[in-house]
Amino acid sequence: MRLFYFGSKENMLSNIANKRVMISEIHRLNDPYEFFVDFHKNGVRSSDEVIEKIKEDFSKKMGILCLSKRSGDPVQWGHYADKHKGIGLEFEIDKKHLIKISYRKRPAKIDVEKHDWWDLFVETTKTKFSNWSYEKEYRLIIDLNSGKVFEVDDLKFVPFDDELVLKGVHLGCDCHLSPLEEIALSSIGAPIFSTKKSRGLYLIEKA
Repeated sequence: MRLFYFGSKENMLSNIANKRVMISEIHRLNDPYEFFVDFHKNGVRSSDEVIEKIKEDFSKKMGILCLSKRSGDPVQWGHYADKHKGIGLEFEIDKKHLIKISYRKRPAKIDVEKHDWWDLFVETTKTKFSNWSYEKEYRLIIDLNSGKVFEVDDLKFVPFDDELVLKGVHLGCDCHLSPLEEIALSSIGAPIFSTKKSRGLYLIEKA
């Protein structure tokens, strides 16, 4: 499955040069409702502290690579690729390794007295607020204790490999490369695409 990962020019060029990509830790994600569930017990709502403790426990074990099915959404380029001055990386990833995010209006409500609450909780971690639906997000979940995860300057990365294959580099419509950057990209073995604003649609398309 082809999916896209967006970032600033500086960070994406560094990722390409080092054949790696940064993974997110849960406590560093930009949505405060990540892994948020409206827990109840005997009709009483659990405290924020209980919810944050669950989130903290997951943060120590689980890394997330957040990707999008869409390459041309101008909002994503604006938010995640330095206002169109950045770069999108196109990856091929086997669908069996991916989690598709679903979108809803309200946080899931779970009664912990029910015997299946844990299964329900795991399902709700695959959901986000419906206003994020433009992202068409898929996630690759990564065990932070696996041998493939490494750390650079307090950030965590995984290498490009057979499960994470770089298939293309998409330059934002306001991304400008120096001659040295062009030479560096020309040797990566994956196609490089310039982009432009569509005239008839709100869409960033290949130039």
